[in-house]
Amino acid sequence: MCLTKVEKVLKPIDWTERQGWKVFRRDPDSPSGYAFEFRRFHGKSDVPTNRWLKAHVQGIWKGYRSGFHVFATRAGAREWYEGEGEFAVVKVRARGVQTIGLQSGHKCLVAREMFVPRPKTRKSPKREAANA
Repeated sequence: MCLTKVEKVLKPIDWTERQGWKVFRRDPDSPSGYAFEFRRFHGKSDVPTNRWLKAHVQGIWKGYRSGFHVFATRAGAREWYEGEGEFAVVKVRARGVQTIGLQSGHKCLVAREMFVPRPKTRKSPKREAANA
């Protein structure tokens, strides 16, 4: 995922904690039930929950460093998603915001760290099928 328009690169980085929305694939094989849509997190697709995740900076693109892309609004995250299959729009916390811009017309923050809460309930399709 890349910003379609960079509005501001923050120097210094803003470490104020903010709330936002992140799109994840639903993955019944993942312990958290979520998987990253694009880049893997340290070699894995699974999304760790209930702890701060540190972005693995992979370089500079369009004048900003890579990081976690977090939408400012739930509606923006929902409208951006164009993938196939089941997905989840999850309320997350972000800090270390380094860039603010637009992603497909919606305000998006690029952050160094992200906190994904553990899902309140999680039903595994495999478990449901086994119990049927």
